[in-house]
Amino acid sequence: MRTKKLISLLLVPVLSLSILAGCGKADSEDNSKKKEVTLKLWHLYPERDDNGTPHAIIKKAAQDYMAKNPNVKIEVIGNQSADKILTGLTSGQGPDIFLNLWPNIATWSDKGSLLDLTEYTKQSDFDENDILKSAWDRSTYKGKRYGIPFTISSSELFYNKDMLKAAGYDKAPETMEELIEMTDKLTKKDDKGNITQLGFMPDYPWLDNVLWPVAYGAKWIDESSNKITFDSKEMIAAYKWQADLYEKYGVDQLTKFKSGFGNDAQNPFVSGKLAMCFFPEELIQSVQKYNANLNFGVAPIPYPKNNPELKGSMFITATVWNISSRTEHKDEAWDFLKYLTSKDVIQNTFLKENISGGLFARKSALDNIPDTYPKELKEIAKMLQSDNVKGFPMLPYINEYLTIVNDEMQLTLIGKQSVEEGTKKVQEKVQPIADKNPINK
Repeated sequence: MRTKKLISLLLVPVLSLSILAGCGKADSEDNSKKKEVTLKLWHLYPERDDNGTPHAIIKKAAQDYMAKNPNVKIEVIGNQSADKILTGLTSGQGPDIFLNLWPNIATWSDKGSLLDLTEYTKQSDFDENDILKSAWDRSTYKGKRYGIPFTISSSELFYNKDMLKAAGYDKAPETMEELIEMTDKLTKKDDKGNITQLGFMPDYPWLDNVLWPVAYGAKWIDESSNKITFDSKEMIAAYKWQADLYEKYGVDQLTKFKSGFGNDAQNPFVSGKLAMCFFPEELIQSVQKYNANLNFGVAPIPYPKNNPELKGSMFITATVWNISSRTEHKDEAWDFLKYLTSKDVIQNTFLKENISGGLFARKSALDNIPDTYPKELKEIAKMLQSDNVKGFPMLPYINEYLTIVNDEMQLTLIGKQSVEEGTKKVQEKVQPIADKNPINK
């Protein structure tokens, strides 16, 4: 299901932290006179203490902060799923600070589990303007900020430079029309009609119900009227070209070709069977590990030729830090979270010490990717600063909406119903859910 895939993209293991000068007023005040408090911090990553692992770096960050603030004790616990965190919050035995998945914010804030951080983030020493607007949108619900964006991720167009060159192209497609044209030239079949090389497959690695609507400028809801807009002409266009490719190359042939796909070294792009694909940044690591000689590049989402204003469109997901509404130490929890997500710490520690490479929500971090990172990741960091970077809206029924979309639109690709029929069914099924959960009130 696309929803599960979307959530999996959020877990980018790129945490690190160390002592920095300028920790705020803690440096100048007599901490010995402050009340002693204990903060529980839970995160999503495995509890591995190896150097450079997320858990080890978060623990080190806590130790560094405690050295500056001896009245504060921070207990770091890892390997906590979102379900475990919510159960803890509900029971009153959960964390004060926790790393979360952005789609949980709407429902968890409605449950009263999240502390409203709006006023905290306005503090001048936090520098909220350094965080991408598209990332803030992943932590803002009904005009209030309930989380601090941390890591960010997307999917980009990966393309095999050698395969494109052999077909007469010297760069990646910029428009959707060029993508379709290049797919034709890059697709090969044997004498039995079986596909042996494919230019592009619209639903690999999954049917993406966020990426393509963003590329076409479609919206899922009119927030001012609370009206679902899945039957718009932009949304229909976002699925029509995908269904057309399936019809052109044949459902059976594409399904047969896709059945041979595998993970890691068997990834069709890594193994040279797929010329272009959209994939999260993690594909860079797979290429480095399993086919380091692959000559590839990354590019933004192509845009419709007749809508050049959509150039630079990208979709974004994010992990976010939250504070429990039940914490007895709101100010202390915020002070540490402010330190943990500060401009200086992200730039000077996270980017330098993490072991896998990754992208963070701060513009300053995206502008200063270390030379140790893959050059492709540097290019992606620039792409994600486009004004056209969008994401799925913050709704309390995200999972339900995307599940319905996935079920209905998958049928359109295999020819079981038209795109118009599919989008109409989604519209009819989701609107009653929206009516029960208005986001404009």
